[in-house]
Amino acid sequence: MNKIKENPGNPWFLKLLAGAIIVILFSFLIFSYCNDDVKDARTLSLRAAKALENTVSYRFDMSSNISVFNEQLQVINLKGRVDQNNKKMYILINSKDRQMEAISIGDKTYARETNGSWQVREINEVGVWKDKLSEQHSIIENARNLTMYRQNGSYILEIVPEKEELMQQMRDSGIETSGIGLNKYVMRYWIEPGTYNIQKAETYADIDMNFRGIQTSIKLFNVIHLSGFNEKIKLEAPI
Repeated sequence: MNKIKENPGNPWFLKLLAGAIIVILFSFLIFSYCNDDVKDARTLSLRAAKALENTVSYRFDMSSNISVFNEQLQVINLKGRVDQNNKKMYILINSKDRQMEAISIGDKTYARETNGSWQVREINEVGVWKDKLSEQHSIIENARNLTMYRQNGSYILEIVPEKEELMQQMRDSGIETSGIGLNKYVMRYWIEPGTYNIQKAETYADIDMNFRGIQTSIKLFNVIHLSGFNEKIKLEAPI
């Protein structure tokens, strides 16, 4: 019985070969996307820092919570949007018994209590004015003790600062640290593959401190959700 020889010049063989090449290329593209050319935490941090540099507008939703004496308390919640190029910002502040809005345009800030009338203030009089993205850029670009992993399609960059550096920063800001014990301090960033935009940033601190003569365990948790990168933002002076 004669064996049938496959002729590489036959159309069906060429189609089969082309199909195999497409499958191989597709698999390679999936592999490249999943690995995204990021092999270490330092590379990831630098790419995230670069993405922050290229961000001119964004939306944010930040909340801060504290756990003390086994009671969970929300300290504050901030929501808003920022247009860095045009020096514009809107922020809504919610605390336990107070709500305030603020709009900053250039060197003017307009603020009001809930359903109140707008008042003009100098920008340095509003303690809520803070460029959160610039703050995160500095942290990420200069961070040490980095690790990275993947979860649900995102990169997670974890930073554990040196305790003495944190304590020194507290002292530099005027906080007396002699009665404070820092047990744990961790920052985590959820980073989108490809764009390297930070989708979420979390900070967790576990400290012991003397509170009214009692050594007290306090846990602080801060989370920022970021979105709407480089979208056009419309903000006008309210008065």
